[in-house]
Amino acid sequence: MAEVKQPADRTFISIQQAMSVPLDKNNDFGGFNYRTLDDILLRLKPLLNKHKAYVKLDTAVVFHDTLPYQQATAKYHDDNFEIAAVYEVREDEAKKKMDAPQVSGSAASYAKKGALANLFLIDDGSSDPDSTSGKPVKPTQSRTKQAKSAKPLPKPKPKFKKYTPAEMLKAQVTYGGKKTNIWNVYTKAFKEKDVTAQTWWKENHNNPDSALGNLIRQYGSFMKEKEAEKAKEAQQSK
Repeated sequence: MAEVKQPADRTFISIQQAMSVPLDKNNDFGGFNYRTLDDILLRLKPLLNKHKAYVKLDTAVVFHDTLPYQQATAKYHDDNFEIAAVYEVREDEAKKKMDAPQVSGSAASYAKKGALANLFLIDDGSSDPDSTSGKPVKPTQSRTKQAKSAKPLPKPKPKFKKYTPAEMLKAQVTYGGKKTNIWNVYTKAFKEKDVTAQTWWKENHNNPDSALGNLIRQYGSFMKEKEAEKAKEAQQSK
């Protein structure tokens, strides 16, 4: 009788099937359960030893859009088969209580955990793989890559009114605690060179999210055009 040839990834799949790591740690502040990198390694090492296989974990810093990410690669190897998985985690600059090495170390540890979870199909806690029957999903690629951590969506730009020349000539602003025509403040700032008016104008002009800033920017452009027209007419009349 011909010998039945075993698939090259048989050992890997056996380990993958046995890799159930409970979420037995609790984060009281966040109200969720989690597992650590050590939890995964404590479960994995005896299985690797049993099957005479090993896993190599490497990390490297990579950049996406100038932002630093810790990239972890988990590479499994036995006598007949090898496969790798990659996971990336952005270094969180918002963690003010950590210094730079701690931020990098935390991100690297999380990336290693993610790479191992990808490689061995470790559940995320939504189901118990030990209670599920059926054939485990075999990896279809020699290298899998987890999507990069989601970046926050850009803040939508506010939509401001487009003023007509007539509206700008009548526009009222609050200056010095009183309502006044914008022309009066413009005159103080740019004709009389009043420092207070100049500061007020500059601060509001540079505020991109302010309706007042929008009015001031449009009014400034409007007045420059008017002054350019006057200068041109004066030149032509000579």
